[in-house]
Amino acid sequence: MYYFEKQGNIINKYDVKYNSTELIKINEEIINNYSTITHKETKGTIEPYYDGNILEFRNIKSTKIGKREYIDGNDKTIYLFTYDEYVYPRISIEINKLLNGDITAAKKIFEYEEEKEYLKLKLSELTSSFNSTDKKDYDDPLDYLESQINELNNLKCLIDSLNYNLEALITEKNILDKYGDELKSNIKIELVDSIDEEELNEVSKFLDINLIPFSTNDKISDNVRRQLKNFRK
Repeated sequence: MYYFEKQGNIINKYDVKYNSTELIKINEEIINNYSTITHKETKGTIEPYYDGNILEFRNIKSTKIGKREYIDGNDKTIYLFTYDEYVYPRISIEINKLLNGDITAAKKIFEYEEEKEYLKLKLSELTSSFNSTDKKDYDDPLDYLESQINELNNLKCLIDSLNYNLEALITEKNILDKYGDELKSNIKIELVDSIDEEELNEVSKFLDINLIPFSTNDKISDNVRRQLKNFRK
């Protein structure tokens, strides 16, 4: 399977192959060992459900606690459901996307270093921007104090978010330390060709076809292939 990725003015074409049977086994281990697990209780008439790509519910137990009566007679039993919520780590989510046909997820599984550099940059931006407001811009000291309080509150929210992402990043590193070699042996990503965007645009104009294969939308890529097939006729 091929996917296209734009880097600057260059569009790269990658060939992706993966072993779905082995990936399912590896992913199940990752889910069991690195998910965020929370015990929960809910009341309702139907069992809690999930999409299976980001989280899942396990060890579901139900206890009848009452009945919800309706005028039409279609009464429903109310249950207390207890269960464990498994929120998957990001790498597991990307593996699920790949197994469901999103081949652009193949590279995202290994994006630990890129994510680390991004968070380091965000931390640097936060520390450099704090207290950048000049007191001279305010006639009233109370207005300046209020601006500083607002800045502190905004900074706290940003740092809380950053700390959450840093914790997730530590989990990703642990996953790749343990399963990185296995994942790489079962996901093969090969750069097979590249083309300059201007050159692609010229070809697009010449053929009178909208060539945008670097889109993450596989349907667009399929549409391009159909147009080229018709053009050859």
